[in-house]
Amino acid sequence: MKKILFPTEFANHAPEVFKYAVELAYVFKASIILLHAYGKPEYDLTSDELLESRKNRVMENMIKFVQTHLPEEHRTQIEMDYVAKIGYPNKVILEVAAEEEVDLIVMGMTSQVNTLETIFGTTSKDILNKAKCPVLAIPSSAKFKGINNIVYPTNFGFGDLDAMNYLKLWSSTFDVAIHLTTPHIFLKSIVL
Repeated sequence: MKKILFPTEFANHAPEVFKYAVELAYVFKASIILLHAYGKPEYDLTSDELLESRKNRVMENMIKFVQTHLPEEHRTQIEMDYVAKIGYPNKVILEVAAEEEVDLIVMGMTSQVNTLETIFGTTSKDILNKAKCPVLAIPSSAKFKGINNIVYPTNFGFGDLDAMNYLKLWSSTFDVAIHLTTPHIFLKSIVL
């Protein structure tokens, strides 16, 4: 793993989600691309000067976010890149992930539980369905306490074999078990 994409809208839980991206980048010696999509393309028919000003403010916010939340001990060890683009978040995230050939997307998701769309949020759901690379979706209620377990929901289909092999690397790197779950059973501590 060489590149991790961390898209953010600077929500309240963004610092906790960022901790996951930082830990993974540190352990795998990967860089982090911090991404913020802003504005709606069809409404941004404003002057180039206003657009550039908005982009500069977004870039300043991203740099300030990293200065505030990147632990001092990781500042020289993790390369950070910043991308600010006009567009709908789901479209921009997928575009940047493809352009930059990222290995993993680490992003937050909502925590309401009344429908599938509000559990994941429309952006998270879209990224989970369309991304060409793995996505680590962190619930807004999650608090980073290290990576102590890996849970992978599966129907044990052929498509899951690649994901399970990918997770074996994580399992051995973090020295943790992979827990496989299906809608019907929960298998404890299966290390692949």
